[in-house]
Amino acid sequence: MPIHTMNGNRFVRIVLIVFASWMALVPASFAASGTKSTGLPDPPVSKTKQKADEMLARTRPGYYTALFVTNRKGSKMPNARTRAVEDCGSSCPSSPLPVTLISFSGKRLDARQTQLDWITTSEVNNDYFEIERTLNPATGFQAVGSVKGQGNSAANVSYQFTDPNAETVYTYYRLKQVDLDGSFAYSRIIAVKGYHQELTVHAFPNPGSGKELAFIVAGDTNKESISVRIYDQKGRSVYQNTKYILPENQQISLPGLATQQGSYYIKIRTKQQEASSSFIVIR
Repeated sequence: MPIHTMNGNRFVRIVLIVFASWMALVPASFAASGTKSTGLPDPPVSKTKQKADEMLARTRPGYYTALFVTNRKGSKMPNARTRAVEDCGSSCPSSPLPVTLISFSGKRLDARQTQLDWITTSEVNNDYFEIERTLNPATGFQAVGSVKGQGNSAANVSYQFTDPNAETVYTYYRLKQVDLDGSFAYSRIIAVKGYHQELTVHAFPNPGSGKELAFIVAGDTNKESISVRIYDQKGRSVYQNTKYILPENQQISLPGLATQQGSYYIKIRTKQQEASSSFIVIR
């Protein structure tokens, strides 16, 4: 059987038709870049991008953040064009920032006061710092005072604020740094321990007569009812009240309770603590 050869021009036309059909099926991005689409899922997000996304999430309200969170005046969310105020410690960036905070700390002075200290290493157009606190960061913060800023400074500046605080639980603080134009930024959140005093009870006077018997209570009672029990020297209960309401002077008054001479001891208890002491009754 004779073999028919294909005309050269006809062969070229067929090749061009096939190539044009194939190109129509190729995505535009492939035609432009010359990179073949594999059809596989996108590669995993890099760790750098994950960290960036995480830092962005931490700037949203209700989320703890180690760095200052910046806002433009009148905006609710951080804007990439706003300046950053960073609590950077010893590794501050080389580029100048309006306010650079190098430390922020707090401590309890006594039962009714806490002290906050912070240091800036440079300031530009810094109007003032507002001190905010809360017992639960998830519920928001409340302003409790303010401290005037230096305006412009290239040297270290130390600030201090004393807050009347008699809380027995942790108090959380942050700084709101406000510029002269009203722009502001929040510091990281710090926690200051509540005041805790050991529960104690003492008879007064001791020794004393049963008619004048009283007990002085000191420590954290959280203004709740307490349990009061008194035992004689043989361990027998002579008084019991599991819901004793302490008055403002925090004294337990039980006149005429123990009429017999001898040694006794009292035990009191709150939800979290317990205390006891011995006393002597005389005629």
